[in-house]
Amino acid sequence: MSFLIEKDGKQQFIGHDPAKYLEQKWTIIGEGDEARPDDPEAEWADGEWLVPLAVIQRRLWARVKELRDANEFGIVTTPYGPLQADERSQGRLTRAVAMAEKLEARGQMFGTRWRLADNSHTPLIGRTQLEELGLMIGAQANHAFRRSDELWAQIFAPDVTREQLDVAQEEVEAGWDAGKA
Repeated sequence: MSFLIEKDGKQQFIGHDPAKYLEQKWTIIGEGDEARPDDPEAEWADGEWLVPLAVIQRRLWARVKELRDANEFGIVTTPYGPLQADERSQGRLTRAVAMAEKLEARGQMFGTRWRLADNSHTPLIGRTQLEELGLMIGAQANHAFRRSDELWAQIFAPDVTREQLDVAQEEVEAGWDAGKA
């Protein structure tokens, strides 16, 4: 059996016989299921278990960062098909653009068929099209950061309430695809 006990405004959760606490003038204020929080970070307040606002904010922000990174480095939809945008792929694209610029500066032609995330290829494309792919990756990353900034302002607003954080929790999962091409 579990117990929630209180003395001098201090509350404590115990999972054993409360007899020794009762001798020390502690009071049982909850027992059984009500004495066990669903969330290990919950605190007893106003007769119920509540997760502190700071904990909710920390968890929401961690989820925002996870989604931001997934969008920044995920798949970008392009006219050619799905393009990988992870850091390694971005580096390859940057090096290909630099190589194309150097060849064009020497008067040599450049063209490539770029492999996409689904293992298909673009048609033969040149420097300009490679730069456009890079700009699409940049636009998606920019959108991810704008979205995370909006959510940060909502989550960490001064005097934020539980109700506002409930709304924010729903919004955290929505709106990430708006910046995709």
